[in-house]
Amino acid sequence: MPWWATITPAELADLRRRVVQSISKRFAPTLGAEVEDVVQHAFAALLRNRAVIASDNDGLYRYLVVAARRAALDRIKTDRLKVERRPRAASPADPGGSPLFQVLLREKKTTIRRIFDELEELDRLIVWSHVVDGESVQAIARRLGIGWHRVNATIQRVLVELRQVLLD
Repeated sequence: MPWWATITPAELADLRRRVVQSISKRFAPTLGAEVEDVVQHAFAALLRNRAVIASDNDGLYRYLVVAARRAALDRIKTDRLKVERRPRAASPADPGGSPLFQVLLREKKTTIRRIFDELEELDRLIVWSHVVDGESVQAIARRLGIGWHRVNATIQRVLVELRQVLLD
């Protein structure tokens, strides 16, 4: 009998609670109340693909977290594109030259440097290799002799933190 026919409402509610908790840890500052929408999107994706998703070894939870994370990043990206496409008010001077802009830019750079410096050496190497050197996740994992899941998770965690700093 397939998993979707045997899952109980209590198991489904617990699964939803765990996914909301996981996604909220990373995206609540950026998405706010939209975390629920992202989780709902993940559940809809699970139902569309239910025949190919394995329920053993917590496969449902992992699938839902990945789907919700992707939906959250898509939503953040879409929101950022909307802001970038908004017509800008004509300003007589370039904002890049204003003292206030320079102070804000310096603060962002300092915050990014602090976040980067606080990373463990391995995490810093992973992020630097991916972002600056342009290495793939698999290439980094092979070179460092660690699993690609760990490399990917490290990159995602750090980039989400940096995006939140840049979007604030």
